[in-house]
Amino acid sequence: MSKFVFRNGEETMLVCRRYDEKIDKKRVSSFISQINKKGHHPLSEDSYVIYEHNQLTAAVSFYQSYYHPHVVYCKPYFSLGEERIEQLVALIKLEANIQLPIQILFNEKEIWRHMPPSFIQIRTTYIARLSLEQWQVHSELASAEQRSLNELTKQEKRTYQKLVAKTYQEMHLANPVRTLTDNEWRELVFAEDLCMDDSLVYINGDVQGYVRCHTTEMDDEVEIGWIGEKGDCQLIIYDLLRAVFTRLRKRGIATVEVELDSTDPVAIRVLAAFPFAIKTRLVTIQQRQP
Repeated sequence: MSKFVFRNGEETMLVCRRYDEKIDKKRVSSFISQINKKGHHPLSEDSYVIYEHNQLTAAVSFYQSYYHPHVVYCKPYFSLGEERIEQLVALIKLEANIQLPIQILFNEKEIWRHMPPSFIQIRTTYIARLSLEQWQVHSELASAEQRSLNELTKQEKRTYQKLVAKTYQEMHLANPVRTLTDNEWRELVFAEDLCMDDSLVYINGDVQGYVRCHTTEMDDEVEIGWIGEKGDCQLIIYDLLRAVFTRLRKRGIATVEVELDSTDPVAIRVLAAFPFAIKTRLVTIQQRQP
């Protein structure tokens, strides 16, 4: 598809089409490597390129998520000025026949200085680490209140699953989760990489808080995933995290990595309460509905 764009009184022809590996691969690899100094990220099959006067000026990959079907995820590479990004996004959406809003995730160093008018920032994700080598061992919570996932009854696991699902849904209002069956939630909540012995739940009558631990590629590192607590159970999360850190330290874990979202008030409290070192910030922007 070709489209004429008027810029500063001059007529410029942009050509937008689906990515063709045989034709575009070498050019796109060089183009992305120049923009992304960390190296080439191969485009997916559902990708598009834009040429201006036979010069590659944009390459964009799209994909959709089964769990978040209300947007189209986009990984863009642009070499033109930021004032033209919205124009190029509109052109690509037209060529690709995309009807849903676009959502883009940036490393903080990649984020556009000037946000296109149709986009808004919906979330900042903090990737942070905590060294446990100097962690002071704390006494754990009373066993009547703190249990590992392996120690929960079937009913407690069901209650725990509902709380995790409710918390996740509340943190993703800008990009809602599709309606999932109980079995689908169970597969998400009890994922294969979940550390059942290290993940702790606070129970006092019912499930009131949780910290989820996951394995990583490093033997001496654990990732803390979703965390949460009931709205009327403030500060429970701190005791749970101290207990988790103590357990991990005792079994030789040296480092904990976390992903904490700005849409989660509990996560932001945790980020401020513990001496995490922030590795990077990821910024998510989403295109407004017209």
